[in-house]
Amino acid sequence: MPAQREPGAVARYARTAGVVAGGVAVPVGAWLAHPALGAALAVVEIGLVAAVVLSALWGSAHVSERAFRLMRLALGRAEPKAPPVPLEKADSAAGA
Repeated sequence: MPAQREPGAVARYARTAGVVAGGVAVPVGAWLAHPALGAALAVVEIGLVAAVVLSALWGSAHVSERAFRLMRLALGRAEPKAPPVPLEKADSAAGA
């Protein structure tokens, strides 16, 4: 008997696979047209991903929250509950 899956699990993984496939297909397709163009697009994509991850980890509370929301949106995850403290107070409490 196959294991039971939670509803929407297949759709979530399909969306993640689609995002990854699209991110890989664009530079590969451009590389087929011209190798330098494919390399440039790959560098731009890696730079964007690095900027979002670094913003999520070391940005201010507001920027970090936005970066995590962007990552959840790309992966098809649900929004978490609202934080108990407004972001402006969290920034001022951190000394920013």
